[in-house]
Amino acid sequence: MLVGLSGLRAGAGVVVVCVPASAEILASVPMALIVHRLPEASGSAPGTFSHASLEGWRREIRRARALILGPGMDSLPTVDSFLGEALAAPLPKVLDADGLNRLSATPSLLPPPPLCRQMVLTPHEGEALRLEQAFGLASQGSREERAMALARRTGCVVLWKGAGTLVADPGTNSLTRNSTGNSRLATAGSGDVLAGVIGALLAQGLPRRRQPAWVPSSTDWPLTKTLPCWPMKCPPPSPAPCSPWHPALPLAEKTPGNRDAPPKKGLA
Repeated sequence: MLVGLSGLRAGAGVVVVCVPASAEILASVPMALIVHRLPEASGSAPGTFSHASLEGWRREIRRARALILGPGMDSLPTVDSFLGEALAAPLPKVLDADGLNRLSATPSLLPPPPLCRQMVLTPHEGEALRLEQAFGLASQGSREERAMALARRTGCVVLWKGAGTLVADPGTNSLTRNSTGNSRLATAGSGDVLAGVIGALLAQGLPRRRQPAWVPSSTDWPLTKTLPCWPMKCPPPSPAPCSPWHPALPLAEKTPGNRDAPPKKGLA
């Protein structure tokens, strides 16, 4: 639910959270968040997606503008048929958590290059290491070099979480480092919130990056530049619940160079 809530707060107009039919939801769900239970295959582990989930999933993605895949999905091999079709959808998408684990276990799930160009991978150090091993990369060099190598090998934007967070874009051959934040970002669930924010921004039409702020060359290592990851103004923290009646103002506020807020789009 953290992904869905953060997507709402980041400006997505409609957020649908798809869960397996038998999933037990322990948190309260705000009325603004739509929960769709998808069928499960008989004999499969309870609470997991499978090929039986695909029909309901296909109905949902017809209306979606962006997808977030992985958080809470489970990392059993039985989800591969579901994940493979989801990754093949021609939509911007974020792959996180168990989605990254399944991609590490089955690299063939990676979609064709045109679809990879619309995809953001958000690994932490351990997930990044498994992805490097899966795609035949040596885990050597600086974090900056490793992030750029993983982005080039997969064709996806790689947001490498840590201190500080790195964003490697193979399309522009650029690397961005965000040195802000503190140790609270290591709290369990903060990665889910980040995935929701990125998905909401993609759904609203924000490109993976605006213009490359810096294009590294072979003489630029190690990276010493510090740049913002997303050229958007963040709203002030608010303890208020997110609902249609009291929205925590999304990132789609007017910003310098953005005189009109982008239209809100759907997110699945």
